Amino acid sequence: MIVSKILGFLAWALYRLISITWKIQVIEPESLKERLKSHAPCIFSHWHGDELALLPLVRRYRIGALVSQSKDGEIMNTFLKLLGAWTIRGSSSRGGSRALLSLIRHIKNTGANCSFAVDGPRGPRHQVKPGIFQLQKKLHPAQVPIFAAGVAVNSYWQFDRSWNKAILPKPFAHIVIHWTESAIKLTETDDSHNQTFVSILTNEMHTSQKEAEKSLKFLSN
Repeated sequence: MIVSKILGFLAWALYRLISITWKIQVIEPESLKERLKSHAPCIFSHWHGDELALLPLVRRYRIGALVSQSKDGEIMNTFLKLLGAWTIRGSSSRGGSRALLSLIRHIKNTGANCSFAVDGPRGPRHQVKPGIFQLQKKLHPAQVPIFAAGVAVNSYWQFDRSWNKAILPKPFAHIVIHWTESAIKLTETDDSHNQTFVSILTNEMHTSQKEAEKSLKFLSN
């Protein structure tokens, strides 16, 4: 436990040293700007592997996340808290139901936002899982919207040995983060495992990705 916390602190210190050099452009729809201004809750969706480029938004977006109960999860938990995030321990494979209930309670009580790697916890990459829909369904009738992230980075390291192929932007990298509001708004009677919802969010994620890449290309010219 202590070793994991120390590793989490060291990871945070190194990340801060690199990330303060990044040039980040965030493209938000008006609906997201209004929700952030009014402190109305949101659900943010992203692909596994994009986390490190998105983390500079954690404090401003008041983001929380489910964090694994594993030893690696303890490192991530320390790391995220130092960045200003709130965390709940658990995943869809360990402590999932309890963690999801805690997540729902926290959002309802505080108006905080949460972030989901929608292809987790073990992949395959870029395949949406139903966890995010289960959360939105449980938050009905609050109608908490999902915003899908697209991330483009012009210079980065990639961890090819990890299943999610995570990227870490290099010092002085340019990053574009594009958000799209999802058309999906589940109610209590909807089936969170419906493949139609999976297809819609997958397309929205890919749309955001293309828009981020387009904006990054424009910046580079």
